[in-house]
Amino acid sequence: MSPRLRMIVAKLGLFPGLAYYLRAKHGSGLMQATPPGTTRSLWLRAGTSDAKVFEDIFLRDQYELPTDFVPETVVDAGANVGYAAVFFAQRLPGARIIAIEPEASNLDVLRLNAALYPNIEVVAGGLWSCDTRLVVCNPDEAKWAIQVREAPDDDDAADALPAHSVETLMARFRLGRIDLFKIDIEGSELNLFSSLNVSRWLPKVRRLVIELHDRAGYPAGITAAFDAAIAPYPHTRRQRGEDTIVEFQGAIPC
Repeated sequence: MSPRLRMIVAKLGLFPGLAYYLRAKHGSGLMQATPPGTTRSLWLRAGTSDAKVFEDIFLRDQYELPTDFVPETVVDAGANVGYAAVFFAQRLPGARIIAIEPEASNLDVLRLNAALYPNIEVVAGGLWSCDTRLVVCNPDEAKWAIQVREAPDDDDAADALPAHSVETLMARFRLGRIDLFKIDIEGSELNLFSSLNVSRWLPKVRRLVIELHDRAGYPAGITAAFDAAIAPYPHTRRQRGEDTIVEFQGAIPC
């Protein structure tokens, strides 16, 4: 039995774990899986990267983070099919959760999963430094690895996606602060943290959980831009797997 299958069986039980493993690995189309500790099943696409994301979040506890406060506002940028948003909704039933995702097929499954949780609000589009339009630049990649770029002004492509700035989202949803800001936007963090606009919203963030894609296949300079953006604000920083976790001491308190 492989380490992955042992972990799945340990978390889901023998027969449910085996059924999930075989369908997720060899099946196709939509299937359902039930995270441990809940009776609400979630949708995933068999034979895709959805299974790894489901396992990272619900079986490996990727976002199980100790905290000395209860977040009331959560923004999940790069929500994929909604597993992180659901994870937060399960643990923070009183929180308002804004889930943002640009890719159309991901959005379809995200909406199915978010429908189970009234405190999750779904936004179609990408996170960017300004309100504009984006196009996918690697459509053949796995759905969790979709990268985007800004559409040229003269590009009237029907597949262009809306892009939202953090300020626009905060104004739209009347957020005075973001208690927990999860960002996994496949390289777009370079645009987000290189902009001078970052100073307008970063002081209103209390905890930031971000994957910095500073590696081959992504734009250069992501970590440097991020480091420069957060440097003016008192904070602590630690690494947990691929996620950088930043706690800002000077953020607007709860």
